[in-house]
Amino acid sequence: MKQIPKALGHPGQYQSPSWNVDGGHCADAPRVDLSAVRRRQGFTVLELLVVLFVVGLMTGLLLPAVQSAREGARRMQCASNLRQLGLALHGAHELRQRLPAGWNPQAEPERVSGWARDLLPLLDQAGLDGLLQTADSLEKSAELVRQHGTPRIFVCPSDLFAATFVLYEETGEPQSGTVAGPDRPLLKLPHSNYVGIFGVSDPDDCGACIGEGTFIGNRGVGLSELTRGLSQVAVIGERSARRLPATWLGVDLRGEDATARLTGFADRGPNQEAADECELDSRHPGCVNLLFADGHARAIADSIDRTVYQNMARRSD
Repeated sequence: MKQIPKALGHPGQYQSPSWNVDGGHCADAPRVDLSAVRRRQGFTVLELLVVLFVVGLMTGLLLPAVQSAREGARRMQCASNLRQLGLALHGAHELRQRLPAGWNPQAEPERVSGWARDLLPLLDQAGLDGLLQTADSLEKSAELVRQHGTPRIFVCPSDLFAATFVLYEETGEPQSGTVAGPDRPLLKLPHSNYVGIFGVSDPDDCGACIGEGTFIGNRGVGLSELTRGLSQVAVIGERSARRLPATWLGVDLRGEDATARLTGFADRGPNQEAADECELDSRHPGCVNLLFADGHARAIADSIDRTVYQNMARRSD
């Protein structure tokens, strides 16, 4: 009787038998070191650190590029919103031979509707327009908008803000001699990023004066009055919530910066820290989008010459 050969090597090694076709034992079978296999079942600390370093490096290189691409897409969407508003403005002009007024008096004392409110039927918002016509007060209109939602065309996707803001009563400036009392809320209004261009004068400080732009108060302006040329006159601009919240619906004229919630003006330049809160401002790095009377929209750099910038807000020389 044949004897089975004894296993060779230490206990951590196993000699795998190999059998030939005759059932015989092959003495040259390869050995597998199981302890070595068990030792390689994972990464070392050094390997993990290298992997984490590479992942962090790639993230640091790619993230700015991704953010820049996303902001570029948002800026293009903002410009598209303005162009659609421009088409609606031209449609309104065809119907009435004038652009909408900056604000229109309502049956309620001290309450006015905004220029953008008149554009709803021309912005595929006939349903919302019909709903608002059933409201008997600005409060009710604002409540209906909160239920229905603000049309996205009035919102710049780069701006971060709440869907509504509270308009408080104006308490008076220190030089006016009035005694400032506690802020009294007047309305909760839907937010918008687009304001009509009043001119180079502050609509909040102007009082009864007429602005130099296209949305000058409660009078509509005809395109024939834009003697500087339709491609040279800005009609709508951006303003972010960080500067001064605006609305498209309407305001109570007793509110803080009331008419400036519907319109804005151009003086120091886009996105200037020293500018008045009623001036134009955006979340786009280095520029602000403007819509011109011929319907085109373009980004205006923060570094634009001040005189050139102001002239854009004038309907005539």
